Amino acid sequence: MIVTRIAQSQYIRALDGMGSFMYGGRWTSKGTHAIYTAENASLAYLEYLAHQFERKTWPKDLAISKLSIDDTDVFTVDTDSLPADWKSVRYIARTQIVGDKYFGEEKLAIRLPSVIVEDECNVIINPKHKNFSSSVQLQKVEPLDLDKRFKQS
Repeated sequence: MIVTRIAQSQYIRALDGMGSFMYGGRWTSKGTHAIYTAENASLAYLEYLAHQFERKTWPKDLAISKLSIDDTDVFTVDTDSLPADWKSVRYIARTQIVGDKYFGEEKLAIRLPSVIVEDECNVIINPKHKNFSSSVQLQKVEPLDLDKRFKQS
């Protein structure tokens, strides 16, 4: 499986999950190392944009990367097992527990539906997993300029 990640250029090759560790995310609590990716570039783009509209400045010096991970290492979380309010605009502890639980069960990666496009999925990777370095490879990194049409005026 090839997944896509967008980040500032200075962090794109850092596959340590420190952003999630410091700030948390929808599927992981603060203090949990996780790499948030999407199954395709367009979803990664939308997911990244969804977090930019509250910023005062438009992000610069971005990059897009492709990572490979064996499909057998990716656990798909059944949507029916998610909390009823998993699509909340703000992250909530009930959704963060989901990723924390599976990473605690030593899953290398979990596949979960996107809030933005529910029929598409994000893949959250556990960089602390014992097989991470042998199972996840950075395939490609390219510069990325966000389309200015998305910028609020």
